[in-house]
Amino acid sequence: MMVSYVNVQSFEKRFRSIINYGSAFLIFVGVVQYLNIFNLGAIFLRIYGEEHHVDTFLTAETKRQILTGGGPNDGAIIALVLFVFNLILFLKEKSKVNLYLLIGLLACILFTSSRTVLLATVFVLGLALLKHGTFVMKIFFISISCAVFIYILPNFIYIYHGFQLALEVNNNSVLYRFEKWREAINLFQQSPLFGWGIAKSIHNTVVDGCLLYTS
Repeated sequence: MMVSYVNVQSFEKRFRSIINYGSAFLIFVGVVQYLNIFNLGAIFLRIYGEEHHVDTFLTAETKRQILTGGGPNDGAIIALVLFVFNLILFLKEKSKVNLYLLIGLLACILFTSSRTVLLATVFVLGLALLKHGTFVMKIFFISISCAVFIYILPNFIYIYHGFQLALEVNNNSVLYRFEKWREAINLFQQSPLFGWGIAKSIHNTVVDGCLLYTS
């Protein structure tokens, strides 16, 4: 019943403002973390993430950013959600503001070095432009994608080496996912009608896609 009392125009205006300002803030945090300006990157990491992310950021060769998430993958998902909303607004209104935010959010996703989210972003963007984009936009997307993969991606070692190992079928993260999918299919075949419920005792808990803790 409350829906009928909502002013659609006012809600849409406020929602657009939340998306724009939220995206701008996330980009600001991402740039500060990546460049670590005046050591503010480490401070933001301590605000949003766990201590081991700070240690990795300060010591490891692959400095994965977490943005405003608890970890790199969480931050990348937040950026992807905002990316999708900005993409919808850009395709609808052709606003330069949303275009700039899209570029900034794409950079933030690269900063997190989340391979899965990066592939999802490229898939979503390609699908949207294929259906709604003009011919010029499609050519621009293909050109930018090629430039990113050829010239920019090799600078992000974690992503680049991960894709190389995946193509060689030697990536632990990919192989672990295949193993879990096989287990899930086997469990479904054993009990296709009633399932397994919560059944935590028969499952392992996966942390960050790679670390494994047995229950």
